[in-house]
Amino acid sequence: MNKKICIVVDHPDRDLNGYIYLISKLKLKQAAYYLVPYYNFREIYIIRPDIVILNHSRWIYSNFLKILKILNTSIFILDTEGGMITTDLIKEYILFSQIKKNVNYVDGFFIWSDKIKEEILKLNKNLDDKKLIVTGNPRFEYIYSRRKKKINGNILFNLNFATVNPKFSTIENEIKLLIKQGKSRNYLKNYVAHQKKMQKKFIELIKFVSESKLKKIVIRPHPYESKKIYETIFKDKKNIEINHTRNLIQEISNSSVVIQNNCATAIDAVLSSRPTFFYKPFKSKYLDQKLISDISFVYKSKKDILFNILSLKNKNKLYNKKSLNLINKKYSTINGGISSIEKTLKSKFKKNNNNNIDMFALLLRYKEFFYFMKTLVKVFLGLRFINYFRAQFSKKCININLLYDFINADPKFKSFFKKKKISNFEKYSKNFFSIKIN
Repeated sequence: MNKKICIVVDHPDRDLNGYIYLISKLKLKQAAYYLVPYYNFREIYIIRPDIVILNHSRWIYSNFLKILKILNTSIFILDTEGGMITTDLIKEYILFSQIKKNVNYVDGFFIWSDKIKEEILKLNKNLDDKKLIVTGNPRFEYIYSRRKKKINGNILFNLNFATVNPKFSTIENEIKLLIKQGKSRNYLKNYVAHQKKMQKKFIELIKFVSESKLKKIVIRPHPYESKKIYETIFKDKKNIEINHTRNLIQEISNSSVVIQNNCATAIDAVLSSRPTFFYKPFKSKYLDQKLISDISFVYKSKKDILFNILSLKNKNKLYNKKSLNLINKKYSTINGGISSIEKTLKSKFKKNNNNNIDMFALLLRYKEFFYFMKTLVKVFLGLRFINYFRAQFSKKCININLLYDFINADPKFKSFFKKKKISNFEKYSKNFFSIKIN
């Protein structure tokens, strides 16, 4: 009988390719995979899997983890968001993921790099290091596998000003959220001031570069950043397009250079064999991140940026080996991580679920019953209906058509899944957006 493996997908546009790549590389013959949307993760109570891979272990999963443990389900955490570029970000990861609290429920944390594991253990000396398994993130391995060295395309400005230019919130609410996450008001005052200053500098830079009229410019705001200000400022510029709905990796592949400040997109660019320019018009201890600048070409003026755009064809180091080595060591392991995931999951195949337990009593005991019933309503009425007034959440739905779109967009995926059985999990409803791959 096949072992059921549930993988929780937070953001399809960001994470789904990586998970499809992971599934295509895992050689677990007795496995059936279920892709479960983050905003409906309690579907897992119905699926009753043998193994669950979660996108994090924050507070929202507190009771969920306890129930899975009682059900004898193996639990692994593969954080898909936390870049952990700095020591502060690693501290935040430890705090939000509640590693000390959850280590007794979780079978293993799939850590991105040796450096991150080292830093976590420094801050948690009594932690069982065997539960921190260095695997990298399949998303980055997938990006690296698709790299193309032939470069000819747009100039991509990737922006990162969601705090001061939020799409779904206000600056005040963003600040309140950051205060809850442990940031001081004095820190945030300076951080916000520097973000506003940097945003202004980038707008000036884009205006300056656009005057050259050599190539098409694409402005890609952060997914949670409003694009209204840019649409207003650049409405008369015919060589500028503002778009943040296209797949990021495809956007980078269609570009000749990525220009950013303090943005992890630089890592995606290096993995895609695209040069990345770090625009640094002023120093900022609130914005500057060492790894991002170390893997980028750093320029301080608008003239420097334009000159180096014009001389891209003369650059010999379009693909920077040193940058790749830094990413591999400090950020995310690129090769060999999936084999570690495979070995770890396979070791749990002999484990049997506790199928005799009273789920109703368990859900009541851990205050999950209400949320489970809410999930069932979503299942039967459809997630789109429930989230009609929460459009940003409906974009995170997964359905079989979306899965096929991702598979058909990549010839390697199309070839691999050609003979595989892919179907909606239709035992309960056609609106049930989990997907099983045999």
